[in-house]
Amino acid sequence: MSDTANMVIILERLAIVERDNIILKRAAIGVLVLVAGTLFVGAAMPKNEVIEAKQFVVKDESGRMRAALGYNEMGPALVLFGADGKLGVSLSSASDASGLSVFDTAGRPRAGLTCGASGYPGLTLMSQAGIVRATLGCSETARGIPLLAFMDEAGNPIYSVPRY
Repeated sequence: MSDTANMVIILERLAIVERDNIILKRAAIGVLVLVAGTLFVGAAMPKNEVIEAKQFVVKDESGRMRAALGYNEMGPALVLFGADGKLGVSLSSASDASGLSVFDTAGRPRAGLTCGASGYPGLTLMSQAGIVRATLGCSETARGIPLLAFMDEAGNPIYSVPRY
């Protein structure tokens, strides 16, 4: 093989290497531009730390509402529902009272913990019929004196401390 033939082969190979090198450089520059652009766009996007809505609803896989957090004219409330969709627990706050209510498996209120406008707390236990059977709290009408009362099936007082 002559020197001229070898030179032609070397020049052809050099041209291929240079063409491949230009393609790699362009690809690297393109990737760099994309990465830099993504970083700049991500940095420029606003960071929302507050999500605002009037109501949030959590549903299970079958689409049944399991929890709701919302606000209406009475105030904010968080309500949790059982697997059957019946009320389980509710937590609410209004201008004149705040409370926690616990419901039985049929969705009937059975216990309540409240704090009235005067700031005195109270615990109420109810029968399946919804009749108050026992209360423990501080009397709002008697300057916060502690009160314990038990009622019969009709809701009539049968024992209270102090006795009035």
